[in-house]
Amino acid sequence: MINSVKSIIIAASALAMSVFAAMPSSAQEKVVRYEGSVSVGAGYFEYREVGGVLHTSHGIRFNREGVRFLYLGLSLEEQLYLGGRPYIPSYTFLSVHAKTYFPVGARVQATAGLELGAMRLAAGSVMWSPNLTPSIGVEFLTKGKQAVMITARTYINKDSVTGEQPDPGVTLMVGYRF
Repeated sequence: MINSVKSIIIAASALAMSVFAAMPSSAQEKVVRYEGSVSVGAGYFEYREVGGVLHTSHGIRFNREGVRFLYLGLSLEEQLYLGGRPYIPSYTFLSVHAKTYFPVGARVQATAGLELGAMRLAAGSVMWSPNLTPSIGVEFLTKGKQAVMITARTYINKDSVTGEQPDPGVTLMVGYRF
């Protein structure tokens, strides 16, 4: 079941980013602008652990001919495991984040994203831990450029301590984009 969900998220992210990143834009929008977001969620993480997640991303959104609906930024994510193996600490990930948007209604847009990270902070140390996090979601525009977000994500990584490729995790998150 988890592998099926993971495959759907990866395929939808790749398709949407390749198809919709180059949509034409109107000349009335700013070419680049700051964009930030904060999300909370819960999910099934690596090593079959259930936990919570706090995620924030900050960067720039491009709105110009050829790169409409493209966001690039940095993400910081805190994963808190709620049980299971006592030696698995909570983790903080630092990642580069790319996301594309495409309208599906007057105040609704779908999203597809990809985060690529290499740093994992745990128990007071910094570890090399490559991870890839594809995501799909929907955003409901509230006022101006702000939106309420619902996002599904999966994690593809390799444990830097054990060298294992843990079970993929899946999280569902709710957040606010500003």
